[in-house]
Amino acid sequence: MIDARIYVSHTKACPVLDNDLFVPLQAGRQQADEALPDMVGDDTGDHISDRYTQWGELTSLYWVWKNTQHDYVGWMQAARLLSLAKGGEDGALAGFSRRSIRHHGWTLVGARSLLKHYDIVVPRAYDVQEITVSQEVETPYALYVREGGTAQEIALLLRIIEELYPEKYIHALEFFYGHSMRPWNLFVMKQELFQSYGAFLFSVLEAFKNRHDMKGHIGCQRHNWTFLAECLLNIDIIYRLAVEPALKLREQPILFVDGNDLSFDRRKVLSQQAAHARAIKTASPKEVQHGGHVHIVLSFNDRYLKPACATINSILTHTANKNDITFYVLHDEGLSQSTINRIEDTYEGDAHFCFVRVGESFVNRFPLNRKEINVNTYYRLLLQNTMPSCVERIIYLDTDIIVCDDIVDLWNFHLDNHLMAGARDESGAVCSWRLFGSHMNETYVNAGVLLLDLKKAREKYGNLDFLYARSFYENDVNITMQDQDILNIAYKDDIALLPLSWNVPSSAYYRKSAHSDGDYEGRENFFSDKERQEAVNHPKIIHFTGKQKPWKFNSMHPLKALFWSYLRKTSRLSWREYILSLNNAITIKKGAVILRQNRDFRTLFSIENLKRSS
Repeated sequence: MIDARIYVSHTKACPVLDNDLFVPLQAGRQQADEALPDMVGDDTGDHISDRYTQWGELTSLYWVWKNTQHDYVGWMQAARLLSLAKGGEDGALAGFSRRSIRHHGWTLVGARSLLKHYDIVVPRAYDVQEITVSQEVETPYALYVREGGTAQEIALLLRIIEELYPEKYIHALEFFYGHSMRPWNLFVMKQELFQSYGAFLFSVLEAFKNRHDMKGHIGCQRHNWTFLAECLLNIDIIYRLAVEPALKLREQPILFVDGNDLSFDRRKVLSQQAAHARAIKTASPKEVQHGGHVHIVLSFNDRYLKPACATINSILTHTANKNDITFYVLHDEGLSQSTINRIEDTYEGDAHFCFVRVGESFVNRFPLNRKEINVNTYYRLLLQNTMPSCVERIIYLDTDIIVCDDIVDLWNFHLDNHLMAGARDESGAVCSWRLFGSHMNETYVNAGVLLLDLKKAREKYGNLDFLYARSFYENDVNITMQDQDILNIAYKDDIALLPLSWNVPSSAYYRKSAHSDGDYEGRENFFSDKERQEAVNHPKIIHFTGKQKPWKFNSMHPLKALFWSYLRKTSRLSWREYILSLNNAITIKKGAVILRQNRDFRTLFSIENLKRSS
């Protein structure tokens, strides 16, 4: 029987997986304010727990290396675990359940069924551009420098490897100047391989420490000492595969564990929305500040007519100030005259519309470097040219949102001395680091819901075309989020923050996987757990960001039924749309058709299951 143990490094209280396979281990316990309950500390036996402030979680890895003996040894982190099940993809979990533990093979029996076939289990080798926050970063060498390290530190590390492990030197060069890496130093491997890796890792790091006073400074995503350890694991694996062609290596998905206890009642939120809509029918109009009229800008084409109508309907449902609102639709030839006529007929007597045709401009030369992005996304950079001169303030809204509160309240928001207001983006920390590096700010906002003072922006910056063009061309190598990046660059010091409830992203409701939509897992957002809790339970605007578009069969957003309820006000649903309106999700994968429903998306029906039972 294989004796296997996986030690999970913890630095704070969070969900603990403790069974016959997993052993929770507190990193840096000697320097911690308190001992975490129900886990081993790395301050017993042969240890370096006192180095935690410098070396970070490597102190727990050292403890495992020096104080354990098993046939197979694994080391993972509380927020990042390797699945041990065959198949699957990177993903995320909100804590642990019996089902998830069984599904991912996180028991001794489950691990044995996999490990009996392999010598080492690690994540797949990701292309560096998959896990970086800058387009210009293509190699592990460049990524280390981007994360706050220096070229001199890589040079020193290579010299030490050349001196102590010359047989691995060329493999080290191959790794640092290659284009892929296995992230986070996660593994399960045979004891003899682990002992060899531990000796390589800590002898190199010890020599490095003796020659260079690196404080363990932190970039956006990583602690530099643990980053060097990641690199050394990659080098060791490359070397092993080269000299031991019979080595059996298995690549497994990474599961990111979110320990936050998010209390969310889907039925209660839906009930609140219905109650607010009923109350509006008898409510008096509110005072509209800043000119007495609300100017809302949208941009869409024929393809996005239904999402746009759902957005418009949600706005009109939650306000008693319909007569105080004008919708401006910025469009090109993608919005046909027949569609314009249809919109005008649909909302006649209920809303005022102004359709603004956009011609060729400087934004047509900007790249469309993300899937499903079209030039319409850049039209919010043309507001200064397309809005009537009398319009001094605007609200810009994407058409993958649902408004759940009175839009007048957003209009009346005081910008004070700022020019633009938005809610922090769900990947704001990463995006700000990508754009500004060590000068990153905490006001990187999502551009799907914006309040902009056009008058003051013109007064401060003059020609806004020039401001946006300069923001793009001076930073184009780092821009990946199109107009959103450009606006955050242009108004970096002029942004007021809206509460998250005014732009609640999909990731606030479900746990985002490591690489969904190109975002890199880590310390992504700036908003607190308390703010997130308030936002998901009392949303003012729901933004279906990323892949969770409610009109997609595989969308598992818990509140996507709201989208369909507002669309129904002006559109008849097809049978396909009706199925989705019940908050269903349909997945077709490997011959199985699976129907799921509601927030937890319990499986209701599976063709694969029927085949097995027949």
